[in-house]
Amino acid sequence: MISDMSIANVRRSIFSSGSDIKSVGSAIENSPHGMIHNTLSGAMGNVYVSPMDPIFFIHHNTIDLFHTIYYHCRVEPRGLTPDQQKTDTQSFVGCRTSNGDNVGPTSPLTMRAGDVNNKVDVSQDPVVGQFFQGLPTQYYQLTDVRSLGYSYEFKGLLGDMYTKCDGSNMESLAVPESMFENQHVVQPVTLEENIVSIDMREEVLAAAAAIGLTRDQGFHEFDKMTIVMQDKCLPGSVEDFTPEFKDMWHINGTAPSFALLQAIQSGADAIAIPDWQGILLKYYNCSA
Repeated sequence: MISDMSIANVRRSIFSSGSDIKSVGSAIENSPHGMIHNTLSGAMGNVYVSPMDPIFFIHHNTIDLFHTIYYHCRVEPRGLTPDQQKTDTQSFVGCRTSNGDNVGPTSPLTMRAGDVNNKVDVSQDPVVGQFFQGLPTQYYQLTDVRSLGYSYEFKGLLGDMYTKCDGSNMESLAVPESMFENQHVVQPVTLEENIVSIDMREEVLAAAAAIGLTRDQGFHEFDKMTIVMQDKCLPGSVEDFTPEFKDMWHINGTAPSFALLQAIQSGADAIAIPDWQGILLKYYNCSA
């Protein structure tokens, strides 16, 4: 497993990357999304042909799952009205496309079927049109995947994150009754490896609190320890995007996990938890 798919990194992208959906979306897009494309390379590493790879849909469905956790923890408890959803930056932020088009909350979705000379609105296509009937037609309506007719079954550490929201700053823990029939399902955590991860996280957070760190700072320490464990004790390595990938995907800067590892190694952001090596040894037999 690459470090960008660790539960610590996923949490960082969802909960510690900013206060609006634009910041969170950009963080998720960069890591883990971008690093998965970079790591798999081949067709998945090519921005133009990656949708042809069978794993592309599975990968992007997982990215939508991360957005679902964000929506559940940061947006849904606030009970925004449709009008509020259009303007609230936690729910929707518009953009300008590379073609120069401005996309706002009520902008119509553009989906076409057919070849270059015979394009039709996808909902009118005689073959696939039936699958698009009744779906949202404006961008702001897509923030909740249930509006597209499907829901998720959360398991393991992602289910734990969906349920507990990992300390995100929610305005209310009371989630309003949903208008959707298809509801997300969360299965209990039962696998030993998931329980070990949760137990280590809680010990790190307790150790962080004992030295006066906040819960968010404690999660940052957990993230750093996870990256060091990946680098020293698990298969694979913590790497940056390749130069070729950066160029094709228009990425500026360094992959977040790689940048954090460099900061740890240089001492610029050293691990602050007392006896953190002992904690890694206790839970994962890792001598870092």
